[in-house]
Amino acid sequence: METVTMSAGVLKAALRNFTGTEAYHQHRSLGKCSILLTDGCHYLAEKAQCYWLVDLIMSYQHRKDIADTLLQVWILKKQEDNTWTVHCTDGNYTVLARQDIEHSDFPLDEIKLWYADSVLMLPSEY
Repeated sequence: METVTMSAGVLKAALRNFTGTEAYHQHRSLGKCSILLTDGCHYLAEKAQCYWLVDLIMSYQHRKDIADTLLQVWILKKQEDNTWTVHCTDGNYTVLARQDIEHSDFPLDEIKLWYADSVLMLPSEY
């Protein structure tokens, strides 16, 4: 697979262009589990090489409190010590899950993704 390097500025600018989606892209992982990615999330996963983040989000869907949440807000954020934190909220700032990540080469300092009805999307695609 060809490695695609994209600067944070170029990626941010490109992601701003996604409003709504024209297609849904099925992503399978973790056995029989699958979710749909909007065009913007599919683009992000490809260009930032972060299918691991999609898999991480999928890995929490077995938890009843998370699966029962109508709108999950997932935030990946770089910390001052260059570690990363991923957390999920219910959209009203109630933290449902949190995971620390020691290292990532994710190009942005932060990304927010929404998950609803088995679809992972950029907030601008809702």
